[in-house]
Amino acid sequence: METRIDYSKIALLTTVANFDLYEKTRPYQPAGIRKLVIDGRGGMYGLESLFYTFEKLPLNDVKWLVLADEDVLFLENRALVKIIEEMESANYTVAGVRDGGTMPNRRHNPYVPNTFFCVLDYQNISTIYSRKEIQKQQYSNPNEFTEDLKNLNVEFDVTSLYEPYYCFFLWLKRKNQRFLFLNAELLHPDTDELATKVYALDNKPLLIHTWYARAYGKNAAQTKRIDSIIDTYAPDSNDHSKEAEVYKDEFFKYKLGLRKLKKRIQNKLGKLF
Repeated sequence: METRIDYSKIALLTTVANFDLYEKTRPYQPAGIRKLVIDGRGGMYGLESLFYTFEKLPLNDVKWLVLADEDVLFLENRALVKIIEEMESANYTVAGVRDGGTMPNRRHNPYVPNTFFCVLDYQNISTIYSRKEIQKQQYSNPNEFTEDLKNLNVEFDVTSLYEPYYCFFLWLKRKNQRFLFLNAELLHPDTDELATKVYALDNKPLLIHTWYARAYGKNAAQTKRIDSIIDTYAPDSNDHSKEAEVYKDEFFKYKLGLRKLKKRIQNKLGKLF
């Protein structure tokens, strides 16, 4: 029996550090679903963005939460729903692209996805969510996970803790939640070692991740590269919805500054004693 997905239960969240780039990619985000933005210009991203999402955003009616960075260009609208349908029918909690073993520019941990694009069963995760538990999961144990990695064609490191947000996904894996990993490859392997093409379940292109969003508008070469990708591959506009809901932790940059100061003081005291 075909799984029917309620579009009102899907939300797409973008943590935006570069609003100039976001304005160019937003019209191609999948139509018919709620759009949210976390203002990341004060340094909020990664794990901190995940904590803010689960603790502060008004998502009580959301079942499926799609994370997509501002440098993601969606190519196909229906394919995202097909992924969610597969997650629903096969009881997957997370879908995304491995941060090791799939993308040539990311040779880190293959057991967790990179958050540039990720689909979460938000409703399920919310029922077990615990910041304290998550913060204790940034570690690796030899042979902890039994997943078969033999078919991966890019180098990886199963012990990597490269990204602070790994603990969120390692926590989910240790809670026996299922992950659906998507295929990806370089968009232009001979000329661009960054831009990544992600495939849908039918092996047709789903999206392009340009990378280097923070360099857009600041670095001429990266800006030109990203603009060229958008100009070449952007489909007809997908999004006909109202403006995205924007959320910002006004005090985060101050909290981040205090954390950095505390760490510097601790480091200096450690050297003295």
